[in-house]
Amino acid sequence: MPGYYIHYAACKPEARENLTFLRGVEAPDILKKHFRMYGEDGAREKYNSMKTLEMPDYEVLINRIVQKEKIGSFEGLHYGVSSQPGVWEFWKDLSKEDKTNAFYKGYFWHLLTDLLIYNLLNIDEKFKCVIEQNNGSMDIDELRKIETQKLHDDWDRLNARVRDRYPDVVLSPEVDELGVVDFIEGGKFVYVEPQKIFKAISILRNFDPLTTEFRTVAVAVSPLLRK
Repeated sequence: MPGYYIHYAACKPEARENLTFLRGVEAPDILKKHFRMYGEDGAREKYNSMKTLEMPDYEVLINRIVQKEKIGSFEGLHYGVSSQPGVWEFWKDLSKEDKTNAFYKGYFWHLLTDLLIYNLLNIDEKFKCVIEQNNGSMDIDELRKIETQKLHDDWDRLNARVRDRYPDVVLSPEVDELGVVDFIEGGKFVYVEPQKIFKAISILRNFDPLTTEFRTVAVAVSPLLRK
């Protein structure tokens, strides 16, 4: 999945100065990570230590945190999976008040970034083709592991490219302490096409996510989404 560096870069630097918004951008990934690391009580304590006044209580989010994300559903923190997030389902679930909340605007921006990037890269289809082309030539589970590692390496390679291109991007302390952001200098990309990522980032950085209407952004990115 696109890492924290990509998600930060897809936001105007000024928007990231809003701590509530930043926490929303991080939420779909970091909440699950904390739950796995610390369990429910520890994750709740961690959340409360980072919570701003505008952010929802942990109890509002726990049901989605514990749900398993899977293709074909709108469950979990991504309302599906990160490669196929239910952006519109998430937005429709929000109350009128929540739609003005900086946390949920950041959350929406995270899901939208995932949706746009995965559509531009068409990773799922590329992965499927590799599996089909090599079916029977080696153990399918081992092949999946190999190709998954190639994709992970691509994201780490991309982190280095984004870091160099967008020096305004700085990891927050809560992400930095996880130790999950790695960088690979150089090397060949297999699944990720950096220029397409930079295109998505450029489009998203044209908007102020704290003030732009949902429909305005939806209209702007819809031509880039595969039907």
